[in-house]
Amino acid sequence: MTIDWQKSGTHIGIAVHSIHNAKNFYMKKLGLTWIKEEVVLNQGVKIAFLKAGPIVIELIEPLRKDHTVSKFLHTNGEGIHHLALGVSNLKETMNNLVREGVSFVSNQVDVGADQAQIAFITPRQSHGVLLELCQKPSLEE
Repeated sequence: MTIDWQKSGTHIGIAVHSIHNAKNFYMKKLGLTWIKEEVVLNQGVKIAFLKAGPIVIELIEPLRKDHTVSKFLHTNGEGIHHLALGVSNLKETMNNLVREGVSFVSNQVDVGADQAQIAFITPRQSHGVLLELCQKPSLEE
């Protein structure tokens, strides 16, 4: 099986209590470049994207106390939440991976930031890493 990996959509997701506080550190101390901030209501999060050279970092702040990111923060504290990998065709990739025995957190495709289609592979299958597969609506950077 071959997956058509894409640069677009690939990022490191970091769970934070406050995007405002995290933004100050990443921009002022490390000099990362601000890309944008967005509220994704259907996901229950506020997110911000920053860039460090070719690497995109997504800061994730939960909007509700019952959100999975809130639970993550309560259990683990702030830190790396997931690794996102860009794909050209999410549904096809999911179907191929399911045939290979890979399990997803949900079998439904969700909509994330920038109207990207997203799905998460269960961490128990990916050696403890929550992997997000992400298909951007356009492959333009």
